[in-house]
Amino acid sequence: STLRLSNSDTGLTENQITGQLEFYQGDTSSQGTGITGKIAMRSVPLTGGGYFGNAADMDFYVSGDSNGYASNNATLKAITIQGGSGRVGIGTSSPSAKLHVHTTTGRDFKVDQGTANKTILSNDYGLTLKAGGGYNLDLDTGNASGAVRFLDNGSETMRIDSSGNVGIGTSSPTVPLTVNNQSDHSDVAIFHAGGGTPNRGLKISTFSNTNSNA
Repeated sequence: STLRLSNSDTGLTENQITGQLEFYQGDTSSQGTGITGKIAMRSVPLTGGGYFGNAADMDFYVSGDSNGYASNNATLKAITIQGGSGRVGIGTSSPSAKLHVHTTTGRDFKVDQGTANKTILSNDYGLTLKAGGGYNLDLDTGNASGAVRFLDNGSETMRIDSSGNVGIGTSSPTVPLTVNNQSDHSDVAIFHAGGGTPNRGLKISTFSNTNSNA
């Protein structure tokens, strides 16, 4: 069986609600009476232009009160599913990606996978981690024995272990900075001074002769 909500308006306007399903409760406790949630279809213009009746987005509402009181009558639009693209917007009515999370007050975003103890956040076109407004960008393993690893195409290139030791080219740094270059007669590190003259500074190289280390 099918439950249909019909709208016979032939002159729809932008953002007009064309159908809505409400969840109401009549609890007699303080602030307990009202609409606790609703699902609405909203008229929007077709992508590329057109009449407002050509397409519709689906909005999900919950209580906008900080305590979630029913008496608020579900004024907070929490999620939007965009017609045509299927994009999901949390905190935005105009998602520009498959999942678009937007907030102007808090900056909390959490992806959690407890079963495999591993969470993967992937993007085919690059990934930027940015902390704005002068806030810190924290990388935390959440475990006293974990390490922060940097990988290139699945291969580890650098790590910071639980002691704070940094390893470049090695997964087992034993001092604050361990650099491992697999090739003999090669430069390990170059420090330039002054910025304008490359031959001024310090170069650390490796040699096969065990009596010459730098």
